[in-house]
Amino acid sequence: VSQSRYELWRTPVIDDALDGAETGCIVRVGDDTPMKLRGFQMAYSRLMSEAKLTVTVVPQYLDEHSHPERNEYAFAYAVTVTNTGDVPAQVIGRHWVITDANGKVEEVKGLALVGKQPLIQPGAQFEYSSWTRLDTPHGIMHGEFYCVTENMEFFEATIEPFALIRSQS
Repeated sequence: VSQSRYELWRTPVIDDALDGAETGCIVRVGDDTPMKLRGFQMAYSRLMSEAKLTVTVVPQYLDEHSHPERNEYAFAYAVTVTNTGDVPAQVIGRHWVITDANGKVEEVKGLALVGKQPLIQPGAQFEYSSWTRLDTPHGIMHGEFYCVTENMEFFEATIEPFALIRSQS
């Protein structure tokens, strides 16, 4: 998920308060309050850097660990986190929302992914697998990963909803 988008307003002015330096400002899209910057170098680096992690999930029904007669349905899910931005980013925590077919919701929050807080370089991936159990043969999961760049800019990577479905055997 990308951070807020910024636009550079190229409005050179002679600003006595900044010793006559050429200045400009950047604004967050949808924000009317510009932030003044001295020179354009800072603005360009902020505009060109983007922290973005893309999360894909492949779920699988675990027949051998499920007990339908006791309303216990187990699912594994393989997660791939890809750094599609242009700055290194570290995943430091997670939040999952797991909902079964009866609307029962379980939330899982915590630090790390399977005990790790991976620093993912641009273009690189981190993969892991985990599992969950439902009281119904199908449900849905979604959530977010809490992340930080090397420059201590915090952001969230959204995990889009995906279905947990018992395979027919």
